[in-house]
Amino acid sequence: LLGKDGFTQATEAAAAAEELTEEQGSEEVFPMLSCLNKDEMLSHAMTVPIGWDGGNFSIGRSGLLDDENDFELDGMGIQDKHCEFKVVRGGNASTSHMLLRLSSEGAQVSVNGEAVLWGDGGSLVSHLDRVVLGPCRLLCLFLTQPLTSEERASHTYRVAFREFASGGHSGMADQADMSPARQDLVDRINEIDQQITEANLIGREMGAGVAFRSQVQVGTLGLERHDATVEDLVSLNDSRVVVSCVAEKSEKAFSQQAMLHATDDEKAAAEHAGGQGGESFEEASEEAADGWKARVLFEVEAADFGDLLASLKAAHSNLQALTGGLGSSSGAPPLAASKAPGGLGGDSSTLDAAASGAASASAAAAWQRQQFEAAASKVFDAMDEAGRGCVDRDALAAALLRFDRNQDPTFLDRVLEDENLVDMEEEMSFPQFAAFLARFLRRQVLECLEGYVANPELFEALGGRKALNSQRTRGRRTLGLGGDDLGAGDLDA
Repeated sequence: LLGKDGFTQATEAAAAAEELTEEQGSEEVFPMLSCLNKDEMLSHAMTVPIGWDGGNFSIGRSGLLDDENDFELDGMGIQDKHCEFKVVRGGNASTSHMLLRLSSEGAQVSVNGEAVLWGDGGSLVSHLDRVVLGPCRLLCLFLTQPLTSEERASHTYRVAFREFASGGHSGMADQADMSPARQDLVDRINEIDQQITEANLIGREMGAGVAFRSQVQVGTLGLERHDATVEDLVSLNDSRVVVSCVAEKSEKAFSQQAMLHATDDEKAAAEHAGGQGGESFEEASEEAADGWKARVLFEVEAADFGDLLASLKAAHSNLQALTGGLGSSSGAPPLAASKAPGGLGGDSSTLDAAASGAASASAAAAWQRQQFEAAASKVFDAMDEAGRGCVDRDALAAALLRFDRNQDPTFLDRVLEDENLVDMEEEMSFPQFAAFLARFLRRQVLECLEGYVANPELFEALGGRKALNSQRTRGRRTLGLGGDDLGAGDLDA
């Protein structure tokens, strides 16, 4: 839930809040957030005291210069000012209430599986309410008194996560009717989908040109029966969840993204350039939605995806150190994942923007460009301290070195060599810097993927290195693109 090193980071962030407990003696301070963990031995190991007497209790990113948060939490989807708890005063603590409301329009918070909405005044929280900060960044119980043994046994991470993943009690009721085998599979799907959501946010923010998708592969024993159900297939067969990394556009005479923003004349010219047997714009969009298997860079077992996500988060954290993250700007992308009936869990998310129509994809792409330009401008202005509208090599080097995760003495030289800037003498304007930053961020993501790649030609077309280091792939459980470990009769569900 917290990522490879997230629990340590969050524990350190909570230490400052827990000083309030020390100041008031050994007794616990209520209300508090008590954090749940997939490992039940670690559930409730970290608590965040809020108290009734401290006024508004703010939660958000660390490192703010002018207005620090009471509880600092970094990571994907966490805003500078994310949310706050506000005491609604009664005559005493027993008649007072706590209101949880968003502090930024782009913040994500849910209570008991339902999203807290921007501008609706917030949500009143009560004892044992389940609170999720960010896109499943931290899952907690809100407590106004100590847990009883019965409450501890019934309010587990598994129960709270199922509620969060299903969007509330109505979704949990559907899952309660499933067999244990199907419940377990749906849990696995929901957990990997949360990780994929984070990975795709990183990929979009860093302009990687790739997206991650999950697949459930189930054997076909019992499929020949005319009355076979999903329950039968799941109960009778082994199953696995696989994550595919897919190039977002095919390398053709024109790209999907370019066509989405092209004029009618430009679209017609591009289609004409493809010859009489070429695809139309509509056919290209359909291929982008349905022909994704031809654009797979690699597939990996869901159980091994966490290591890759950790490296992507590390690369993204360097971007956040410079900008606060592209996603920290107010507002949300106009294209949200919609839900439709169906699938093993009762719901299935739309796969990508192309499947929702060119207009929605165009709006989402425009929003993404605005976010990137805002972030690039923020970095540029920080480097251009004199306000001259340009930056020199030293300022550029200082920003780039934040991305040197391995303390590599050759890192800067390699980056500048890739961009033919080793002998950089002229200063760089903002348009030049923005173009450079886009290429640089994409390379950072592609370097994280390099050791997993099973399609080197496509990887190179995306801008990855031509020669992959085979040493890095040893020991990884990367799947061959034509593998069928479950047997010849596999069913891709």
